[in-house]
Amino acid sequence: MMKIVGYVGDWNPQSVARLVAYAAPACRQFTLVAAKSREDEAMAVLHDLMPYLVISETVSAWPGTIKLDGETRRMLKFKAEPAVMRMLVEEIMPVLFSSDPPIEDLGMLRADGRPYLVMISHEQDVFLKLEPQEIDMLASAVGTRDVRIQGDDEVPDETY
Repeated sequence: MMKIVGYVGDWNPQSVARLVAYAAPACRQFTLVAAKSREDEAMAVLHDLMPYLVISETVSAWPGTIKLDGETRRMLKFKAEPAVMRMLVEEIMPVLFSSDPPIEDLGMLRADGRPYLVMISHEQDVFLKLEPQEIDMLASAVGTRDVRIQGDDEVPDETY
């Protein structure tokens, strides 16, 4: 059964970028979600990524979030190619850490569309959805001090 592994280390772009870099080889696509009423700002920030856009859609659920009140957001899904991942880390991650980011969330997706890493910037939360053997590999790569198993994945069929 998949487990939720939370990041409990320092909340800063460099530390979280280390997790993103670790997750990148396992992911084929990633999602970014425009903040409520901030689509124009988000699109300006994401301009350089647009050649790698797979789909842009209005949704009420995205990696790490299910809106039960009917609210929607613009979710953009991009190819997770090496050059794009560099742009994500160098250009987009600092925006996600700003005080009022026009982009709320990052979801890094496995080949089958299941989330691997989820970042909810306004909650200062990052977690991974991992198989038991993947937990051991993560702990070896980033150390056990910054990650904690939080429990079973309660939404194991989540795909995007």
